[in-house]
Amino acid sequence: MPKRVASRLLGLALTLGTVAAGAVVAGAIPGAAASGKCVTVAGTVVSTADFGTFTTRGTSSGALEGTTFFQGDPSSLTPVTAYTSPPLNPTDHYTGDFTVTTKKGVLKSRSVGVFELVGNGLGTQFDRILGDQSTGKFAGATGQLYFNFQSDSTGTKFTSTYTGQVCS
Repeated sequence: MPKRVASRLLGLALTLGTVAAGAVVAGAIPGAAASGKCVTVAGTVVSTADFGTFTTRGTSSGALEGTTFFQGDPSSLTPVTAYTSPPLNPTDHYTGDFTVTTKKGVLKSRSVGVFELVGNGLGTQFDRILGDQSTGKFAGATGQLYFNFQSDSTGTKFTSTYTGQVCS
């Protein structure tokens, strides 16, 4: 390859890389940079599962005080398996949509999680906020929520702690 062509290709690559990096910093690529002001949130959710409809309903305290609803995607519910290091208890992973309705608006998020299918089982879930589906003070929000939970001895009631950031 002639030296002049190689030099031009290198220059083009550096220009495109600089433009792409600038777009990320400026927030031109959705989700690449946090929006405006972010607020740290934390609290507790207590909910009851209906495994027949793959839903939970409950109440939330703390920064997102209100009522909660989770609708799981049944097609995503699959066992976690492994040959050399399997889970100690039967464990499934899943996706779904989480909604918390507060006095100041409705916050919606997309969830990905894992949980043990036993009484007193543990679980964890992370959510990305869906600002285009949220309302009130949450309309247009971005951010994430993290949940850690444990079921009761029946495996149908859950107590969760949550933390995260809601950005406007």
